[in-house]
Amino acid sequence: MSKRIATTAVLLAVALVLGYIEALFFHLPAIPGLKLGLANITVLLALYRINARYALGLSVLKAVLTAFLFGNPVGMLYSLLGSFLAWLGMTLSRRVFSVLGVSVIGSVLHNMGQLIVACVLTQSLAPMGYAPALLLGGTVFGVLTGFCVMGVLRAFSDKKR
Repeated sequence: MSKRIATTAVLLAVALVLGYIEALFFHLPAIPGLKLGLANITVLLALYRINARYALGLSVLKAVLTAFLFGNPVGMLYSLLGSFLAWLGMTLSRRVFSVLGVSVIGSVLHNMGQLIVACVLTQSLAPMGYAPALLLGGTVFGVLTGFCVMGVLRAFSDKKR
C-alpha cells in the first residue's frame, strides 16, 4: 500500500509540473476550455499501473491543487466535473478499448463536463456552441496523450524484463 501511495504522490507532482508547463506555454484562446491535457497522462498511468481508486484520488487532487496554484476556484468546478466524468469513462472503458481509445474517451468526457458546468453557471445552453470544437480538440489531444501513455507503459514493461 505504501508503494501505491508513493507512486501516486510522484504522479501528482508530475501532474502539477505538467499543468504548470501547459499553463505557461500552451494557450488556445480561440476555444475556451481547450487544453492539451498533459497532466491527464498521470491519471491514465495511475489507472493502468495502480488502480481506479488511486486514479480518482489523483484526479481530484490534481484538479484542486492545479486550481489553487495556477487557476481559480471557479476553474476548479470545471476541472472537478470534467475530471470525474473522464475518470468514470476511462475506468468503465479500459477493459474494452486500447489505451488510445480510453485516452480519447477521457479527453472528450472531460470537455463535456466543462461544458455542463459552463451551462449551469451561465444558466444558458450557449456554451454548447463550443461542443464541436471541444469534441474535435478532445479527440486530437486524447490521441496525443494516449500515445504518450503508451510509450511510458511500454518503457515500464520493458524495464521489468
